[in-house]
Amino acid sequence: MPDPVDVGRLHAFCDGSADGVRTVIDIFLTDIAETITDLSVAVDRADAEAVRLLAHRGGGSSSACGATGLAALLRLLEDAHGTRSTADHGPLIRAVAEEFDDVQRFLRTYLEGLRT
Repeated sequence: MPDPVDVGRLHAFCDGSADGVRTVIDIFLTDIAETITDLSVAVDRADAEAVRLLAHRGGGSSSACGATGLAALLRLLEDAHGTRSTADHGPLIRAVAEEFDDVQRFLRTYLEGLRT
């Protein structure tokens, strides 16, 4: 099973320093956690446009930081907003949350081993 984050892509997105990587990871994890929370609220409210926008934003930052699996799930959610009711998004939101948990665990472990 591949890692949930392409570390090479993550480093390419940063300035290359350990501090730069730490900063980007911290911002990314905070932002995506908030985005997933907001997505769940938007699904509960049946706000299809908010789902689309939040999934798009989260997918872009996930892709830039190398979390390609998470980005792919968020793209599916973004694309699904026009083809089915937001009530049908529950399984996809759960998959996004589970993938984020994997990404978060991986990045936390990665940070522990990162030297300055």
